[in-house]
Amino acid sequence: MCQSTAYDPDEDLHFDGPDPSRARFVPDPYVRLAAARREHLDAALQRLQVTGRRPRVCLYTPPRLLDRAQAYADEQKWQVAGRYTDADRGPDPEARPGWCGLRMHLAAGYADGALVLSPVVISPAAAVYERQLAWFHARGLFVALVAPARVPGRRR
Repeated sequence: MCQSTAYDPDEDLHFDGPDPSRARFVPDPYVRLAAARREHLDAALQRLQVTGRRPRVCLYTPPRLLDRAQAYADEQKWQVAGRYTDADRGPDPEARPGWCGLRMHLAAGYADGALVLSPVVISPAAAVYERQLAWFHARGLFVALVAPARVPGRRR
């Protein structure tokens, strides 16, 4: 998922009919979700740094991109605790065996978070993605992205 660093407010304006004075601002839900995801990631990494333990992650990617996720985990010096994929990525992640296996692995305490390529790998629907993030956050777990929007000085 590529995001421009330049913000164009006109992209978030939606018009009700031909009258431009009736324009309304509709915020992108992924902006809010990205901020929440980063906040939980930063907090989890800080907690782990205090203990001196390397973060343990489960990879969740399409099969052909596991090497890319592994390389990113190695670059971050994170320990890979499991690799999960799903051939069929239907809209509901909870119906996918790989995603369910990853969540069971995390719920059992074998890892600290998940490393995915982008939010769309979890779900292209913002509401479903938000529900999955809430599950992680409620358990003190994190979701890290291999390819987030680039923000100088921020961890992914």
